[in-house]
Amino acid sequence: MYSGAKRPGERPATMESLVAPVYSSTVKPKKRWLRQATTWADLSIIGIQFPVAIALGYFWGRWMDRLFGTTPYLMAVFSFFGIVAGFVNLFRITAKAAREEEKLERDEKNEHRNDGDG
Repeated sequence: MYSGAKRPGERPATMESLVAPVYSSTVKPKKRWLRQATTWADLSIIGIQFPVAIALGYFWGRWMDRLFGTTPYLMAVFSFFGIVAGFVNLFRITAKAAREEEKLERDEKNEHRNDGDG
């Protein structure tokens, strides 16, 4: 049976010594949780920004076509611009989320490394 002792003659680990590392890592996650929530909120915007950019381009082009009498050319051009803007936003947001995730992982590794030293 395992007593929690690492070597013969060593006292077994107490419940506090076993729980302390886990508890200390769960007390600090408010900041970590907030950063993750912010990243998820940024990513959830993609589903809205992409169609909105396309719709804005479409309706802007349609309005300009009516204004200048160039139907359907400006509508097509500005719809294309809306699609490009949607993809640019998509790449920008996902790149930002990837950077935040990498920073969070680096911080966790540093935190675990520092916890092991003490």
